[in-house]
Amino acid sequence: MCAVTVVMLVTGCQPQKPASTHGNADALSEISSGDPGMTSPDQLLKTDPCASRLQDIGGTLLLYYAVNKHMPEKLEDIKPLADLGQDLQFTCPLSGKPYAFTPAGLAAVGKDKRIVVYDSEPSHNGKRWCVFMPTPRPGQMSVEVLEVPEGLFRTYTVLP
Repeated sequence: MCAVTVVMLVTGCQPQKPASTHGNADALSEISSGDPGMTSPDQLLKTDPCASRLQDIGGTLLLYYAVNKHMPEKLEDIKPLADLGQDLQFTCPLSGKPYAFTPAGLAAVGKDKRIVVYDSEPSHNGKRWCVFMPTPRPGQMSVEVLEVPEGLFRTYTVLP
């Protein structure tokens, strides 16, 4: 239990409500900018079950990586590391479809963070909730849970 708490504190996992992208090349940085006028991360976690589920998955992915030094082959592999009494859910509560997981991540040109877990379809008013992670480096792992407009999501592709 302490290990999970430490990992989560180090990660700074915070879902953010996205800003409008309207073709902006820095849309991802706008999404995670933390504008004080936007819905707070705590409010999103309380009001959006998809964000909450992905937050739990992201934190458990970090713990899995810390223990195993690699990403799991499939999301179900992280279940044994969930907090006691925590039931990780791997489906979007809105669409009912399973979250997609790409261990190597989806990457976009010029972006240092990859999408590793995401909604299978843009079920949230044309947006998808996604778990972002930088390229793994010892001692520097983190995740962010962000709602991403479909146009921005489509700029991310599978790494070779």
